[in-house]
Amino acid sequence: MSRLVKLAMVLGLVASPCACATAAALASITISPAKVFGLSDHIGSIEPGKDTDIVAWRGDPLEPLSAPTAVLVKGVDEPQRDRYMPGASPTLAE
Repeated sequence: MSRLVKLAMVLGLVASPCACATAAALASITISPAKVFGLSDHIGSIEPGKDTDIVAWRGDPLEPLSAPTAVLVKGVDEPQRDRYMPGASPTLAE
């Protein structure tokens, strides 16, 4: 897992409890850190020519009980594993 993905995960944990608007919370874990690190020309938003990893969620991605339904890393669909059962076979969240 790349350092930027780990950073996004940590920032996501920070953004979730705050009482800010969803758009502002999502920006705080996507485009805002990309701008801070001077990488917004390459990452941080979904635009042609940018490196984009995408997670599709069932429900609000800022809610702790929401589950990812698909993860695309550099355009490749990554198999999902049950986060509560380490070593479980790859499956999509139901």
